[in-house]
Amino acid sequence: MKTAVLLAFLAGIAACLVLGASLLWGLGFGLALFAGAACAKGAGARGTLVLIARGVRQVAGIIAIILLIGVLAGMWRASGTIPYLVWAGMRFVDASLFPLCAFLLCCAMSFLVGSSFGTAGTLGVVLMTAARAAGLDEAVCAGAILSGIYFGDRCSPVSSSAALCAGLTQTSVAENIGPMLRTGAVPFALACALYLCLSLRSSAGAGPACDGGADFLASAFVLSPWTLAPAAVLLAAMFCRLGVKAALAASILAAVPLAGLVQGMAWTEVLFCAVLGLPETRAGAAMAGGGLKGMLEVAGVIAVTGSYAGLFKTAGLLSEAEALLRRMASRIGAFTSAALAGLPLAALCCNQALPCILMHQLAGGLFPTRRQRMLALENSVVVLAPLIPWNIAGSVPRTLLGAGTGCLAFACYLYLVPLCSMAAEAWRRRRGEDGRA
Repeated sequence: MKTAVLLAFLAGIAACLVLGASLLWGLGFGLALFAGAACAKGAGARGTLVLIARGVRQVAGIIAIILLIGVLAGMWRASGTIPYLVWAGMRFVDASLFPLCAFLLCCAMSFLVGSSFGTAGTLGVVLMTAARAAGLDEAVCAGAILSGIYFGDRCSPVSSSAALCAGLTQTSVAENIGPMLRTGAVPFALACALYLCLSLRSSAGAGPACDGGADFLASAFVLSPWTLAPAAVLLAAMFCRLGVKAALAASILAAVPLAGLVQGMAWTEVLFCAVLGLPETRAGAAMAGGGLKGMLEVAGVIAVTGSYAGLFKTAGLLSEAEALLRRMASRIGAFTSAALAGLPLAALCCNQALPCILMHQLAGGLFPTRRQRMLALENSVVVLAPLIPWNIAGSVPRTLLGAGTGCLAFACYLYLVPLCSMAAEAWRRRRGEDGRA
């Protein structure tokens, strides 16, 4: 029965992808299947509803953060914060070091805005336009951009995936940033070295420098350093440990007067941007987006998948997989086992949120502390999902960039994070074995 339920669930997800329907339909179908399995195991209708409600309550804080991030994304566009970051960042781009510059700029941008899609759809689009104009290798440049946008998606204080992993493991986003940066330092340095080598190889015969690639923004926005105020407020609030929700709210409030007074928007337009995002008619396709509406489906996915936790445990749907992972962990290490399990999960679920939730269910018991569980998610599923060609974590940014799957071979940072964590675990295990010998 358990196998039939899981196969039916995967078939529902696959049908959504084939038909182009929202994943919420497939996840809702899965909720009905798992609720039925829990009832069949003796939970009863009332008990099943209690399990669902308890699961949704556990992710309610995450949902609130994600909705605030959506509002922030719209307001940072309306206030000119993101346009200024893109415009100023392009001043540092040199065609002779383009992949390295693209990687570093996308790292900085994604860390500030916390959105891989948002960074790809703004700075990434401008960078790819400049790369094509300069005659550079598109696969290399797109791979560098893909790596950079997931640097911040993994460890930004305003990242939805960071919020999800913190919520699942009951840790604090602000306190998680330090450990994530430390475990990502070596992969980051190695990625920089690789992109420097690729820059030197691919820049031969390239066109002129790309410093004017974002000049079109000057016609749509007032590009003033004052527009960086919302980003400064956000970083200051996080530094003062006000909490993620308070920091997001403070940054949103700081963006409101800039949108109205500096960018000349009517207050009704400002509200429109907060709810529905910046319209394409005002700023062009590259800067349009954000808003509360843009995060509703993500919030729905997390709410539905959050309700799975108790149902899985009651119905025993993952018990065999958990036992297999425990056996693997005893032989090759907990993180290595989790990372190897993360690849098929990311391939089957086709998004980033559901594999994180399933991985926490499957492998959470392998790690003794909450922080270790958080790092296991951030260093495996979060960065592996974009490497699956049909997973929306990678397919959406590639579509925005106009890049093929060949760029995945050059998304170095996404490979290096789990590989370095595997190597560190193997070294610790070897040292422990040597110490016992």
